[in-house]
Amino acid sequence: MNSRKWLLAAFVIIASVLYFVQDQWFTRDIDDYGFSTIMELVDLPDGTRIIVHDRPVNSLGDALQSQVNAYQNYNGRFLVHTVVQWFSATKGDIFIAVANTLMWALMITCFVLLAFGKKRLDAASLIIAFGVLWLLMPNALKMYLGSISGTVNYLWASAGNLLILLLYERYQRQGAGSSAWAAVTAAAVLALIVGSLQESFSIGIAAGLIVHALLHRKRLSRPAWALVVCYAIGTAICIFAPSNFVRAGILGQGIRWFVLIDLVKVPVCALTLLAVLVLGLTRRQVVADVLRENLVILTAIVVNLLFAIFVAYTGPWQLTCISLLSAILLLQLYSRTITRRWPKFALALAAACCTVAIYTVQLGYRHRMWDLEQTMFSEARSSRDGIIDMSRALEIDRPYNQSPLSPLYRQYLKNPFEQLIINEQLNGPDLLSKFLTRGHDTAVITAFLPDSPQHIEDLFEHQAATGGDSAAVTLGRFTITRSSKSGEAPVNDAQPRQQWVWNGKTYWLR
Repeated sequence: MNSRKWLLAAFVIIASVLYFVQDQWFTRDIDDYGFSTIMELVDLPDGTRIIVHDRPVNSLGDALQSQVNAYQNYNGRFLVHTVVQWFSATKGDIFIAVANTLMWALMITCFVLLAFGKKRLDAASLIIAFGVLWLLMPNALKMYLGSISGTVNYLWASAGNLLILLLYERYQRQGAGSSAWAAVTAAAVLALIVGSLQESFSIGIAAGLIVHALLHRKRLSRPAWALVVCYAIGTAICIFAPSNFVRAGILGQGIRWFVLIDLVKVPVCALTLLAVLVLGLTRRQVVADVLRENLVILTAIVVNLLFAIFVAYTGPWQLTCISLLSAILLLQLYSRTITRRWPKFALALAAACCTVAIYTVQLGYRHRMWDLEQTMFSEARSSRDGIIDMSRALEIDRPYNQSPLSPLYRQYLKNPFEQLIINEQLNGPDLLSKFLTRGHDTAVITAFLPDSPQHIEDLFEHQAATGGDSAAVTLGRFTITRSSKSGEAPVNDAQPRQQWVWNGKTYWLR
């Protein structure tokens, strides 16, 4: 084992330990609660079909049954969502953190090999690569260190897709008969599986592989062709799922130019674009070489971006693949333009200091949120009125929201409970009740409040006593109204997100 292999092994081990320390304190989000139940199709009298979440997932078989239904009417990500459902319902936090850590180790190994190759690996470059992943990819970082649904959909997909790109790079450089048939068959099956995982990755990467293979068809090896064909088949399995056409009919079509604004807000994408423009003026040949050698990645970025703009886009997390591939291009440009020892050392030192600072803030924040989640679960199970006070979660957020550096902090921190308070589409109290009771009781929790119900009542009384508005109270980002008549909501243009009863009066959060 040469020195570079030892260096890479040490880097992956350290990076994986840092990842595991944080991921063991992950918090589940509203999607995880939904995925803990079987998605079942119900035919309504008007002929339409809906998906209901009633029975709990108790095994891998239940998750598979649920995803058979989902593949037809909800989402085409059959394999990743099967894992999400299985993990969400049956696996403990440590098991999930270990599984995610293994995927992180695979992903970061493939990432640095694609960025530097074996010849340009050194300690400074590896520190910078870790800093780029941790500091400059906030949308991806939320997915890599987020809930179960986030990590499996994006971290696992990242690991699988980078591995395919690495295998394709290897196979296209060697002769047709230089690989054992068993290894080629395994790689082809892996490509089929990975291609079917996640459309926001596979559509662009499939296009990149196909374009590259056709342009180099006369000298491309058979193993490389097998990889391309199987990956394309897997992609087709995902994107041509019946559910995708059902969802397209519901969501409608439209050109989403705002995706470009979301993209520029991702630091690694903005920095990569800036590097290409600046170096295009000063080191034109380097930029030309990097872009020419990365035809697959370049095509994937363009096609995935067009897919997001013209076909489907629901949020910045769908830019994860574009961000990841941009990071590889950025590091390749860095490694070919900054070759002297001291500039590399200075960049590595800056990356290490910034990473330590952000990592420390994240670690404390995540542990406090995890501790609050465990407390919330305990309180919910023993609650008599089903009203959960979430003000502590908002309080943890407040120093960061009110800081002048708020835009920076919000890139790296995510309050997992805000969705529970404001979500009206997925009905958070109902889903969490099913999750906590294994489907036996949907009303263990009736409402998530931005403060205690007693304090909210006191605020109403204080406003009424001082001549203020007695019909509504504003608490940060939330507006609360109340009525003395049960079930009768005050007239308001905004539909109430949730309601609760306290001391004989009905309250609505809007």
